Amino acid sequence: MVKKLLIFKITKKRFNMIEKLKNLPESVLGFTIHHRITKSDFKKLIMPEVSQGIEKNPKLDFLYVIDNETDTSFSVWFEDAIRKVQNICSWNKTAFITDCEGMIKPVNNFQKFMKGDFKIFKKSEEQEAIAWLQTP
Repeated sequence: MVKKLLIFKITKKRFNMIEKLKNLPESVLGFTIHHRITKSDFKKLIMPEVSQGIEKNPKLDFLYVIDNETDTSFSVWFEDAIRKVQNICSWNKTAFITDCEGMIKPVNNFQKFMKGDFKIFKKSEEQEAIAWLQTP
C-alpha cells in the first residue's frame, strides 16, 4: 500500500495597509488606513510621504480615512507617531473619516494634543471633509 502525502503551503498575502490618497489639493496629504497597521507600517509608508510633502508645502493639512476597525494598540502608537509628525511640520487642520464606531473615541482622544482644528467625518462625507480642509 502506497501512502500519499499532500502538503499544502498556506501563505498569507499582505495587501497595502496604508494607501496614499490621490487627487487631493496640494496643501492636503491624505491616507486610507486599511485594517490593521503597525507602527513600522506608519514609519515606512506615511513618514516618507510627510517628509516629501513638507518639502513642497511646509504647512500641510491631513486627511486620514480609516476603513476598518484596527487593533487596540493603534491609538497608543498613532498618538506617538502624530506627535513626531507635529515636530517636523505644522498644520492647520486634520480630518478623520470613518464609519467605525470603535474608532471614534480613540480618534477623538487625539484632539487633546493636536495642533489646529480637528474633525471627524462619516465616509459619506468625504467631499465635505476635503472642502473643510480647504477653507481658511
